[in-house]
Amino acid sequence: MHQRRDDTGRPRHGRRTFSATAGRAAVGLALLTTAAGCSEEPTNPGSTTGGAGGAGGAGGDGGLGGVGGQLVDGDGDGYFGDTDCNDEDPYVHPAAIELCDGIDNNCDDEIDGPDSLNAVTWYRDQDGDGWGVVDQVIQACEQPDGWVLEIGDCDDEVDTVYPGAPELCDLLDNDCDGFGDVPGAGVISPPWGPYYVMADASSGTSLRPSLHEIIHDHQFVPYTSMATDTWDILEAADEHPGDSAVILDIYRNAAYPKHGGGNMDYDREHVWPQSYLPDDADHYPHTDCHHLFLADFGYNASRGNLPFDVCGASCNERPTEVNANQGGGTGVYPGNSNWRKTGTWETWIKRRGDVARALLYMDVRYEGGTHGGTAHLEPDLILTDDPNLIVTTAATDTVAYMGILSTLLVWHCEDPVSPQEIRHHETVYAHQGNRNPFVDHPEWAYCLFLDQCGP
Repeated sequence: MHQRRDDTGRPRHGRRTFSATAGRAAVGLALLTTAAGCSEEPTNPGSTTGGAGGAGGAGGDGGLGGVGGQLVDGDGDGYFGDTDCNDEDPYVHPAAIELCDGIDNNCDDEIDGPDSLNAVTWYRDQDGDGWGVVDQVIQACEQPDGWVLEIGDCDDEVDTVYPGAPELCDLLDNDCDGFGDVPGAGVISPPWGPYYVMADASSGTSLRPSLHEIIHDHQFVPYTSMATDTWDILEAADEHPGDSAVILDIYRNAAYPKHGGGNMDYDREHVWPQSYLPDDADHYPHTDCHHLFLADFGYNASRGNLPFDVCGASCNERPTEVNANQGGGTGVYPGNSNWRKTGTWETWIKRRGDVARALLYMDVRYEGGTHGGTAHLEPDLILTDDPNLIVTTAATDTVAYMGILSTLLVWHCEDPVSPQEIRHHETVYAHQGNRNPFVDHPEWAYCLFLDQCGP
């Protein structure tokens, strides 16, 4: 063994070979040495006047890992004994960088903590759909329950809403693209570009007044008359697609020979009930055939003036018949049946969209004011989600409500425009001179009522 010497060339006796910082050693094994390589008595364990081994009178080597006077750095990482929580691994010591490796790298009694160098960023996924939200973030080595890697959920309380989710008829932006329900393809009318040239679909607030200006002031049709009246128009509009001598009613899906007015098979159904319509029965909203359909006499009475909504439990079935390749009650809710209970009528799946679009039209067509051609006062008709607003009106009232709006928007999506509805629409247009924009442009319903407007 070579003797260590000071600046004068003399041997240095009894000096420990560790630096002043944290007990680091310059070599892997530090020893107490003597001059000429001979051993001398090590510092007395427990001495307060000896070397660092007796610091604070704690006895032994004072936590530096001395063995018989020797300070041991077994792994060569520069940390002795008890200051190194693993003296067999050079990558484990108080100054080490914590890693996600199942080891307490920096001797802080914490394994794989959130400050680990390669900890992963996780995002809160409250609804369990596999997508997290940007404003709730943690760092962790392993995935905690309720936290995920994917980010971008626009509603973390609904598990059917996340980027790329299929769009459902639920009024939600399921795929987080900034737009809600997309109406089914169905069969659409001709584009009618010139008719809607003044429509401004840049926002809901701009679309409503622009559509109202286009569709209001239509040609009046008498309710009952020796001339062409609502009976004539509806029997043409609701004609059975396979038999021109037969009508197909909206609720029962029953086929009846055309009788004209006053028969006991079918009646004129106002989807916006007459009891919720101000004004006289012979004026515009009462005779507007865009919201009139032929309905089985008994079913028309059963529906009465009930608002449209999802029936749910404790409902009575009003089944449909099989006609025109559709219908047929199942006895199982909802099936192909209508359902009713106190305060609610749920239209069957193949005609609920017709009902919805007729009522959406009424909300936009009638906004108060006067008819441009006759100066007749018109009511302001408003669709609502509040059933308490839906009450019987007097002829002198100026505002009336119907609903349920959110359900109607769902039905608009669930039951897209069909050839039967297009026939009804085109027939009414031929007599009244105005169109239902939500038949021609189903997407406008979400723009106008939800302000979800396309680019």
